[in-house]
Amino acid sequence: MPAVFPALTASGLTLRLGQMVLVASAPNVGKSPFALNLVFASRLRTLYFSADTDAYTQYCRLVALHSGLALEDIAREPHGYRQYLGADAIQWHYDANPSTEDIDDELLAYAQIWGAWPEIIVVDNLSNIYTGEAERWSALEKGLDYLHDLARKTGALIIVLHHVTGEFETGTDPVPLSGLRGKVSKVPEQVLTLWRAGDELFPKMGVAIVKNRGGKADPSGRYQAFLSWDLRTGRLT
Repeated sequence: MPAVFPALTASGLTLRLGQMVLVASAPNVGKSPFALNLVFASRLRTLYFSADTDAYTQYCRLVALHSGLALEDIAREPHGYRQYLGADAIQWHYDANPSTEDIDDELLAYAQIWGAWPEIIVVDNLSNIYTGEAERWSALEKGLDYLHDLARKTGALIIVLHHVTGEFETGTDPVPLSGLRGKVSKVPEQVLTLWRAGDELFPKMGVAIVKNRGGKADPSGRYQAFLSWDLRTGRLT
């Protein structure tokens, strides 16, 4: 896919259609903004399963990316920016617990309308997918197996958001590969973990490349890149 974040490209990370990348962090660190910035800047056709983030929040974030306006200003008068609806290549699905069958149905509907599969599929997040497995960790693994197969069948880049274990839930330190909840690192081609870096004057998002099939990575979390983060608009660069 197009190179969106120069810092990640310089680190040797290349996201490819037909593969899967897992992005994990503590709560409120920025998994969803990271994914939204990525697909927004790529301009590729995207089907976004936003199970963990509500429509109002995503609407405000998307308007801010389109307009450059502050998120808090958009939140005060959310009905004043409808001109931005549909001005990008993102289709949204907001079911809080989509099953694998629901995802299949949405993909078939997408293909019927657009005559092609989406180029990117975002799943926010892995634990929200209903797979029919009663055991929690088995459900995570089954969900990833399903999504990995979906990447091969559709040729889309699958971006899966995920949580980390409790010891890393402060969001202020790099997360190693072993910090993924459920240790689900075997299937994705790439695994990135996020944390809040920088300071109040110069906020940044830290990105640790902990798995990168065919490229440089460090499972300890020490191989890192940093994105500038405009908290006013939510834009990452």
